[in-house]
Parts: sequence; structure tokens; C-alpha cells
Amino acid sequence: YRPSPSLHHENLLLEIDQIGLQCLKDHGYQCYEVSAFARSPQLRSKHNLNYWQFGDYLGIGAGAHGKITTHAPLHRVIRTQKTRAPQHYLAAVNPSQRQIEAQDLPIEFLMNGLRLVDGFLLSQFEATTRLPVSTLDDFIKAGESRGWLTRNNGQLRATPRGYHFLDSLLTLI
Repeated sequence: YRPSPSLHHENLLLEIDQIGLQCLKDHGYQCYEVSAFARSPQLRSKHNLNYWQFGDYLGIGAGAHGKITTHAPLHRVIRTQKTRAPQHYLAAVNPSQRQIEAQDLPIEFLMNGLRLVDGFLLSQFEATTRLPVSTLDDFIKAGESRGWLTRNNGQLRATPRGYHFLDSLLTLI
């Protein structure tokens, strides 16, 4: 038996990640999002939490991105992007817009919500996407069977192992 090079590589990356996480923990930091740590819940970035909770935001300035949800007369989620070149931005500040199609809403939501250590409430999925939770049934079953997802009291979150392999988890959708 010889381990595959990719498995060795994954184990090495996991070990490096664990050492870094332990160092942060030893210095009083707690992970609350894939790439964010704080010494207490009060010190978490509220601005960034809005993104991870699939909230809306305006993109202002050259190169800015935004996400806007409309509710009347139709529920739509629109991503906006403004040109990066200042001279082009000054000439025409109107952003390009792209509506997220209904079939793409689950992955858009999950890419954000599963970044949080606490995950998200399934009711939040319904409220922000206007899709039934049953849309996620196959994804949840596949994630739970691999030990990457856990569901408890209406809340879905990645397990510690699933959190380390979040990109792979998201391919299950």
C-alpha cells in the first residue's frame, strides 16, 4: 500500500491548518467564519456577517460589488458589479446586473451560510431564497452521510471535518 500523493498533500494541509488554529486559540481567538477570528462574540465583524447571512449590500465606487433582493412584485436576487477602471466608472456609474436564477440560489446561499461556524437556520434559507427547505434534502443527506454536515433544532452547520473541506462539501449541491 502506498498513499496517494493527493492524500499526503491533503493531510499536510490539514496539519498546517490545525497548527495555525491552535496558535490562534492559544492567543484567545475563536473562529466564527472560515477566515475570521475574534476574541469574543462582541468583536465579530457585523459588516462581514451580513454577507455570510446572505444579506443585501450596495456596491459603491469603482470595482464595487453588491447584492440586492427585491420583494415586490417578484422576489429576485440581483448581483451588481461596477467597472474597476476609474475613468470608465466616472463616465458611466451604472453597474452591470445579473439576476441569480432560482436553481442557483441554493449554492449561492450555502456558499455564504456554511462559512459560519454556527451555520444557519433552515428557516433563514426559506426566508431569504423563498425556496422550500426540501430543496436541500439531497444535499443534507449526502453531507450527513459523509459526516460533513450536522442538523440540530432547525440549524444546519458543517461538522469540524466538513468545515475543513467546505469546497468539497459544496460540490454535493
